Amino acid sequence: MPTFADLALQDDYPVIHSLRKDQATIIATRVPLTDLNLGKWGWVLTLIHQDGRIDSTDIPMFRDNAGRQYPKVYLFPDMQSYIEGWECTEWVEGYHQNGHQPGVSRNGAASATTLQENALKQLLCDLKEHQAQAIASVKVEVKEQLEEIRGEIASSTTQFHQALQGQNIDAYNRLLERYNLNTVALDQQVLAQSVKVTEVVEEQSALTREETEKHVGTLTQEVKNHVSLTQKNTVEAIEAQSNMSRARYSKTS
Repeated sequence: MPTFADLALQDDYPVIHSLRKDQATIIATRVPLTDLNLGKWGWVLTLIHQDGRIDSTDIPMFRDNAGRQYPKVYLFPDMQSYIEGWECTEWVEGYHQNGHQPGVSRNGAASATTLQENALKQLLCDLKEHQAQAIASVKVEVKEQLEEIRGEIASSTTQFHQALQGQNIDAYNRLLERYNLNTVALDQQVLAQSVKVTEVVEEQSALTREETEKHVGTLTQEVKNHVSLTQKNTVEAIEAQSNMSRARYSKTS
């Protein structure tokens, strides 16, 4: 006998059923999911008891804000858990087949089947309407979120440009301040070097003057000595000439 996994995802079997351990027939109708992250298909369950009653007392129902009820859509893992809990491991395609008929007369079974199909049709219509409303609500919500995100992006862009402009001004001011500090430091260094050069020049000038004075003094003394010597020699030469003249004169007379 096929299992739920064997039939559930086959295109030819949108409706399958099984017999629970309490002899109630459980019918799983496959429906498409709007959220593809949860999977492609889900299943809506309908229950037919042995006495022909069609209800879903033990199947969760949800209610929207308008008060309308919607059956729970079971995902594949949910169905596996349900099957394990109710021991309905053997599944058959369609609504009812031999071996899974409720314990009522032929007319009662046909009537129950008709009621069940009508109930399923109504459930599917309600489910489609609910899904359409959910999709419309999601579209509106997504649009609002996009508008909000667009506004946040525009605000962030403006703030970014303002911050960037402010950073540029701050960077320019810091650069100008650093330039001024460097200029002041350079001026101080130039002044210090100028003072040092002046001191060195003055010191060298003083040494040069001192050396010059020494050389001038020495040269002056040498000149004086030379002049004195020259004068002495000249006087001596004159006296010698005079003496020689006198001596020649004496011999002649």
